[in-house]
Formats: sequence, C-alpha cells, structure tokens
Amino acid sequence: MNWDAIAAIAELLAAIAVIFSVLYLASEVKQSAIGVRASTASNLMMSASAFASNMYMDPTAGKVFVTGMFSPEMLDETDWLRFSFMLLQMLRGQEVMYLQHKDGVVTEEYWETAEATLAQLCNTPGFNRFWAERSPTFAKGFQLLIQRLNSEAGTA
Repeated sequence: MNWDAIAAIAELLAAIAVIFSVLYLASEVKQSAIGVRASTASNLMMSASAFASNMYMDPTAGKVFVTGMFSPEMLDETDWLRFSFMLLQMLRGQEVMYLQHKDGVVTEEYWETAEATLAQLCNTPGFNRFWAERSPTFAKGFQLLIQRLNSEAGTA
C-alpha cells in the first residue's frame, strides 16, 4: 500500500466523521429547540397564571378589571389607569407569545388557544377603548392581528 492510498483512506474516514458530527449536531439542535419551546410555554403559562391569581387574590383588582372590561364608563380616572395597566400587562404577554409563534418557538396548538382568548377580549367595550388609546405602542404585526380579530367580532 502506498502513501496515496493511505491518504485516500484517511480522507474517506475524515469525511465519514464529519457526516456523523453534522448528524449529531443536528440532533442536539433539535433537542435544544424542544427545550426552548417547553421553557417558553412554561414561562408564558406561569405569567398567565400569575395574572389570573392576582385577579382573584385581590378583590379590588378583580373588580376593577371586570368593570373595566365590560363597563369602562363606570371607572373613575384612577381606576381606568389601573385597569389600563392590568390590560397592558396581559397584552404584553400575548404580544410576546404572538412574536414567538411567528418565530416558530410557540406551537400552533398553543397559539390557537391564545388567539381565542384575544378574540374574547376584543369583544368587550373596555378592551376596545384601551386599544383605541394604546395600540400604537404594540408591534405592527400584533396590531394587525387585533384588527383582524376585531373585524371578525364585528367591533372594528
């Protein structure tokens, strides 16, 4: 066996090693993506749970939120601002979920439940008043989503 044959065998073995390395790396990237999705879903769920628990743990906050959603005209200026900040907190979480869904981090199934929640929110007087005042502070794609949901609900 001459040196040319040995070099050819070495190159072949190196090419095979590179292929296995790339396959291993692809597997690791896939596992990492699954971990990121699981972590994202968990964080979003914890955020939504914290918001909900704040509504029932603090009766005043719960009352302001419900009144703000369905009868915003009954809130004084201070309570309207309080309601606005609560809704802003909720919508920022939904906006992040929307953006992460666009990037493929949030699954379609999980996003569908979030979009259904947004559709219900869009169908309330308090949400629409808030949105008329604050929509420019949200990402353009999220604004278009809310616009579509409002159109579907007939509240545009």
